[in-house]
Amino acid sequence: MAILKGKDGTVSLANASVTGVVQSWNVSIETDTLETTSMGTAGWKTFEGSLQSWTGTVEIYYSDTNDYLHNEAGDTDSYISGATVAVSLSDGQNTYAGSAVITSAAVDVSVADLVTMSLDLTGSGELAIT
Repeated sequence: MAILKGKDGTVSLANASVTGVVQSWNVSIETDTLETTSMGTAGWKTFEGSLQSWTGTVEIYYSDTNDYLHNEAGDTDSYISGATVAVSLSDGQNTYAGSAVITSAAVDVSVADLVTMSLDLTGSGELAIT
């Protein structure tokens, strides 16, 4: 079994690779549950899985050569909160791809660190894992 290394990961948002400035990314898949408890379960609740959803975060180093926050007319690759983008995340072996809404775009500035940007994603539809 091979151990995966974060350095082999990649990120593409809105069909534009941002791999060179990516610090980290994560994705989480959740399933809603429906309670099915009935008499005779010896006091234990029972559940069935229902609808699925996914969320993710991409942390990038902010660069003066990439205008992530400002959208000019017709520029569909800007990462503005509220924008819907095509997302492709790879850990070097698996690829997680889908469509997502950017629910938050936050810039973090610290005197003794690099400027970073955090993009929070909420999936819209299926997250395909290949």
